[in-house]
Amino acid sequence: VPVGRHRIPAGPVIEEVLQAIPQSQRRIIEMRIDGYQVDEIAEKAQRSKRSVERALQEFRKKLVSH
Repeated sequence: VPVGRHRIPAGPVIEEVLQAIPQSQRRIIEMRIDGYQVDEIAEKAQRSKRSVERALQEFRKKLVSH
């Protein structure tokens, strides 16, 4: 659970899935874990809000299937 914008150590499954995705997606997920909102992530990553939402959705799917 994010607390402000301070990283909370992720569990081993999350870390494993993070290592298996492209760097661009990893950055999005890490920002979300750090507590950034979708709009903020889109702006910082210079991606559309929808693109960020898709990356988050794909990450969730990979976690569930792991």
